[in-house]
Order: sequence, then C-alpha cells, then structure tokens
Amino acid sequence: MCIRDRYMGASSPIRLSESDSKNVLFVSIHGYGLDGDSCRLYPGGGSSATSTIVGDPVYPGGILNLPMPFTATRPQWRDMLRSRAFPRINEFKPDMIFISAGFDSHEKEDIGNGFNKFIEFDYSWMTKELQKLANLHCEGRIVSVLEGGYNLRGGLLSPLAQSVSFHTTELRSRSRECYKEPTPEELEQFAEMDQRIEEER
Repeated sequence: MCIRDRYMGASSPIRLSESDSKNVLFVSIHGYGLDGDSCRLYPGGGSSATSTIVGDPVYPGGILNLPMPFTATRPQWRDMLRSRAFPRINEFKPDMIFISAGFDSHEKEDIGNGFNKFIEFDYSWMTKELQKLANLHCEGRIVSVLEGGYNLRGGLLSPLAQSVSFHTTELRSRSRECYKEPTPEELEQFAEMDQRIEEER
C-alpha cells in the first residue's frame, strides 16, 4: 500500500506496528521551513531526516518526506516528484495507492504563507503519473480523498473546484499507460522543458 500526500502543511504521523511498517510507504511532499527552518507549517514535522533510508529493515516501505523550501518553483516541485517520489513508489511496488489530495497548495489559495505554487495542470500531471504507477503495479487501483483546498470564491471556477475537476478528469480517463522510470538525461530534459514553460507563463 502506498499513501501519497501532497499539501501545504508537513506530513501528519502514521502509527503502524513494526510488522506492518514494511508493507506501507507514506510519501509526503510539502512546504517546509523559512530561513533555516525557523518557520514551519502545521503540524511542524516532515523533515527529510525522518525519512526511511536504504538499509532500514522496512525499506523501500516506511516514510519518504520531501520538504520543499519557500523559494522552490513549480519546476522544482515537479523535479522532486520525478526524481524522488515516483521512483521510490516504483521501487516499493504498491498493491494500492491512496492519495491524500491537498489542493491548498494552489497558487490562489489564501493559506500557505507563500509556499503555494501549484496550478490546476500540476494536479492533472501528478494524477496522471500516479495512474501510470498504479497501472504498472496494482491494476490501476487508486483511492483519492480530499484533504485540503479552501478557496471557493468563484464557484465552479474557484481554485478548489478547478483543481478537483482536473484531478478527477485524469482519474476518470482510465488510461492504461504504465510508468517508466526516467533516465538522468530524461530528468534533465524534463526539468529544462518545465523551466521554459514556467518562464513563458
């Protein structure tokens, strides 16, 4: 089982027995730290030091915390997912993927102290990549639960409504495409492409 978490605050703790820990991978990418980690978002945990590493008995299960600094750009968030989160999920080979979908990281959300960087297309892209992993390892099994997103101004055009729409459109697409781990060269090409797109936006 893989629990995939994406939101503004740092990851909330999961309590599992030692025997169960190897069967769960909890991945969280979140805003963390200002000026040497002097300012953190609720609930204040989620540093990379708490991640499970190679050599730990439960690896590749356990926890992968991916804290992102205040200065991180949209391309850098995507690069972290491509280079760290998705390969770890691929290594873990989940039987099912649970998404804790935090849309409060949208750039038009009022909370987040400026960490907010995502737009609707980022949620669509993340969902598509997680679908590829689910297709490869667990016959497409994904459960997505709304975790956050609070800006309802604009009704159906609000940041929350648009983010949910882009996310669920990908879930409903029933794509059968499978994940293929990118090479270092491909990671570099993707990063350059994302940066060009961001500069033109």
